[in-house]
Amino acid sequence: MKNLNDILKFGFLAFLVFIASCDEQEFGEVGEPRDKVAPASGTYSVQSLTLSEGVTSFVVSEFTDLSGFSLVLNSTGGSPSTYEINTDLVPLYISSSGNWDFDNRERPSQIIFNDGEGSVDLQAMPLGFDNLLKVEFTPSCNEVVYELVLEKQ
Repeated sequence: MKNLNDILKFGFLAFLVFIASCDEQEFGEVGEPRDKVAPASGTYSVQSLTLSEGVTSFVVSEFTDLSGFSLVLNSTGGSPSTYEINTDLVPLYISSSGNWDFDNRERPSQIIFNDGEGSVDLQAMPLGFDNLLKVEFTPSCNEVVYELVLEKQ
């Protein structure tokens, strides 16, 4: 019985030492939000295009030449301005040129074209350390999800 008491006392003492050694960690300032517009602006070409419906996927870019596609996102004075798409190879169903913007400049989840004419969901975007813009969209007429990975030139 004495051994059990000694073990309990030692365990309680070890627990107290463990708790006493934990200090509250202080974090520095978060800083200014990172600019999203400048890194997103530029000319993009297709790296891959995948169509998915349910559990079935088809990588279109393995069988179709999409090298003629490009998307240009322009900015002026730190704000999104105009865009141009120079081909119909990818079914974005938007005008070939117009204005673009993010749905939220601090935490964008979509790129909006022509004040809501069309949009794509952002999956990944270039922020200075990566040149890929990954978007998903579903044309309103079907349930197929298009995943478009674009590489900034």
